[in-house]
Amino acid sequence: MKKGASHIGPSLKDAFYAAVYMFCTRKYLGEKLASAMVVQDDWEIDEQMPRIRRMVKAHRDLKNDKNAEFALGCAVSHNCPEAVRLLLDAGVAPDNPDKDGSTNLTRTAISGYYDVAVMLIDKGAKIDTPDRWGKTPLMYAANNHPRLAELLLQHGASLHLRDRNGKTAVDLAMLPPEHSGLIEPHEKCRVLIVGAKEKEERETQEHETYLSDGMPATKPIKIFRPLSLLRR
Repeated sequence: MKKGASHIGPSLKDAFYAAVYMFCTRKYLGEKLASAMVVQDDWEIDEQMPRIRRMVKAHRDLKNDKNAEFALGCAVSHNCPEAVRLLLDAGVAPDNPDKDGSTNLTRTAISGYYDVAVMLIDKGAKIDTPDRWGKTPLMYAANNHPRLAELLLQHGASLHLRDRNGKTAVDLAMLPPEHSGLIEPHEKCRVLIVGAKEKEERETQEHETYLSDGMPATKPIKIFRPLSLLRR
């Protein structure tokens, strides 16, 4: 063997460096970049599902398990409902914000993954968590994902929060679509969100009118007086 030659075979050495690089990426650069690396490597659900099943079987409670949280983030990003359900049922936290504050629900809103969003919400995912740019899941869904926007509104998503540019979900719904293929879903979002805003304003106005005018005297208020019973 030549002086300075490695004792580790080429394939093993490459695998070692790849493992070290992945560890450093996940530890110091955060989940988002690590997830991007998995995307680059064509993360295949057929390959990952056996690993996820083994993880769930080996650890009945995966709460606060970083590897499981990372796996859930990948499953959400790749729209894999089966993997998401397994991990959530094993106790993995549904939110799991990355270094940019993006939660799993935010990722579904960006891509329009309705079924995965339903699972996350059923497990207690927070509806209005903003990321580092101040954007909530509803703000991401507001322009071209009408089903997901409706789901978020049904679960109390706020129309009043503003991002770092001062825009609300209503403002973002009014922006033009990114390209011509999104005209129809964009229009549905605009009608949905603007309609929700108008309904909220109408209900607020009716409530204020009710309070200012007092309780409608449609029925007399009966006051229970014990003495009246004695006089009968």
